[in-house]
Amino acid sequence: MNFFRISALFFNYASYPFGFLCLAIQMTGLILAYPFAWVSDMLEKISFRLKYKSISGKRDGKS
Repeated sequence: MNFFRISALFFNYASYPFGFLCLAIQMTGLILAYPFAWVSDMLEKISFRLKYKSISGKRDGKS
């Protein structure tokens, strides 16, 4: 299903004069988008863990 969708996009862009350029920009955009999303997700998890540790540390200090 996914392969057919990509091939349809490819043929659609290839009909235009700058079709290959548009496709290349789209593919590089996809390639660049995944690592940034992963990094932001990891940073969010790390920040959440640091917050949780600081809260638990305060609890241990009080008791």
